[in-house]
Amino acid sequence: VARRMTVHLPPGFNSDKPTSVYFLLDGVQVNNPAGNMLGINGWARTADAHNLVAVNLDQAEQSSLRFFGLRIPHSIAGRQIPNITSWSSEHGILNKTKGVDDVQVFTSVYDRVQGSMAVKVNNIVAFSDGGTLAHAIAAKMPIGSINGVANVAGTIMRNAPLPKSGIKGFFVNSLQDPTIPIEGGAGPQLTKWLPKIGQ
Repeated sequence: VARRMTVHLPPGFNSDKPTSVYFLLDGVQVNNPAGNMLGINGWARTADAHNLVAVNLDQAEQSSLRFFGLRIPHSIAGRQIPNITSWSSEHGILNKTKGVDDVQVFTSVYDRVQGSMAVKVNNIVAFSDGGTLAHAIAAKMPIGSINGVANVAGTIMRNAPLPKSGIKGFFVNSLQDPTIPIEGGAGPQLTKWLPKIGQ
């Protein structure tokens, strides 16, 4: 499945000098531009300020919202339907496309990055649905390959594999988050219906 990634190198980058690499995994996207975490979330500036490499992975079009295996059309009766993409890392109505394995996609990107520069440590920074993928990656990657996972408003979903022991974690959740309640379970808004349809 065709995929895009954006690699942001800090000023004066030297591929022979060991550098920390941060892999960025955004949440569900609605008509958002590629490389969202580098721009809107400020990771390009952070990478430059701290001499880091930031690798932004984008979801594939084939991961777009589907109902009963069918993708929602781009338009109905001439009216544009928002393009919604998410990661293929768990099962449910929002996720995912049969045969698409985003953990394997990450592994492929990871291997290319390791082979192209001297890497000091590898970390993952994720938001929302990207956090779910980050946990799956941390569960399946070899011990020692991932140093830490920082996750904002993401969670470990039902039946999801647990990250391997020894991986550092930094998790930010909010008492007032109506989508992913800190005490668990479904939120009071749209998300309260998702468990009933298998999400």
